[in-house]
Amino acid sequence: MTTDTAKRRARRVASDEAHAWARSLKLNNPNAKTVLRALALYVNGEASCFVGIDQLADDTDLSADTVRRRLVWLEQIGAIVRLPQWIDGNGRRNSEGRGKRTTDEIRLLLDADSDAIEARAIGQEVETVDEVSPSSQQGLTDDAEIATETLSPAPALGQPSQWCEVLTSEPEPEDSPLSPLRGAGDLEGWKDFESDWGEPILRQSIAQQVWQALSADERNMARQAARGYAVHLRSQRRPPARLGAHLFLKERDAWQGFAKLAPDAAAAALPASYDAASPEGKAISALYAVARTRPPESRGRIVYPRALTPQLLAFNSEGMTPRGLWIERSDQISAWSKFIATHVPGNRASLMDTRGMGLEQRRGIYAPWPWPPSVDGKVYTEAERPPDQLMTDQDYNDFN
Repeated sequence: MTTDTAKRRARRVASDEAHAWARSLKLNNPNAKTVLRALALYVNGEASCFVGIDQLADDTDLSADTVRRRLVWLEQIGAIVRLPQWIDGNGRRNSEGRGKRTTDEIRLLLDADSDAIEARAIGQEVETVDEVSPSSQQGLTDDAEIATETLSPAPALGQPSQWCEVLTSEPEPEDSPLSPLRGAGDLEGWKDFESDWGEPILRQSIAQQVWQALSADERNMARQAARGYAVHLRSQRRPPARLGAHLFLKERDAWQGFAKLAPDAAAAALPASYDAASPEGKAISALYAVARTRPPESRGRIVYPRALTPQLLAFNSEGMTPRGLWIERSDQISAWSKFIATHVPGNRASLMDTRGMGLEQRRGIYAPWPWPPSVDGKVYTEAERPPDQLMTDQDYNDFN
């Protein structure tokens, strides 16, 4: 037997296996159990399904509102995880926010701790993996708040369901499959994610439920995105409200953008040099001019030891003068100081300058705009405060 043949195959979840799991759970909630058993009929090999609310209502003889509430409750107790989905212009389903919202991807957590699910179902608190964490707070907030934060934007009724290929668990004559990738209580990589997140994780039990539903590739991307998210927060002019980790893990459409900001992602793009006359070279030169210094240059090429992002390319905007605006407001000066410290490495002169003499003397800085450009390269030419961050917990609730 060759090495390739000897490799055990990844586990595939069968529909009858999922249905047996749903039947075995003691939830003390008949409607929720009915919905869970109906979900099991639609699962694919990864224990995921894409069935719509109206289809579940038809299958269970329950109202759409009842089905929706039971799905929220099932997610709260750790039996399922709901992940938002979209349909793009070509009819392809995606999780990156392209196109129109459609039915969620619902993942059944077959390998979660059944005792913990049943305990939550009767209102008991369940210890998280990190016993010393202050964040085992499930049950400390009212049901309405939890329902708002754990439920992704609801697609309209009438969205088409996707009937996944139904699998059966008939024994196969080949090698036995691998043990579950997300086995009972398996939170592989969770400690690393906590380290990448950089802050105590509130609602840790909910965040762990979402983490348990992620594949190995998704976990790696989530870790890199978390590191980039930390960089994004540090680059803001004042500490913004941090998105909850449980919401961050579900908003997969934002991961790719944040992952590009991660230090290791930036390092992967190095070393890089740019023709001094190119748009990139001009943008870097203008950035350094704001910082009152010059970039390293050799034989007409500028070397920049950071990732070249849309935020930096904004410095090549038409009509931009690096030191064309005098700024005295302390909040704007602070924003520029943090921005320059992040994007211009090495020793440099202070940004602060002096104008006038005697009683007319004033302190401030020169910059091209009132505020640094945003992460996506947007330039703010007005004195009003630009948005601090992409999305806070409150923004998420308001959006939903």
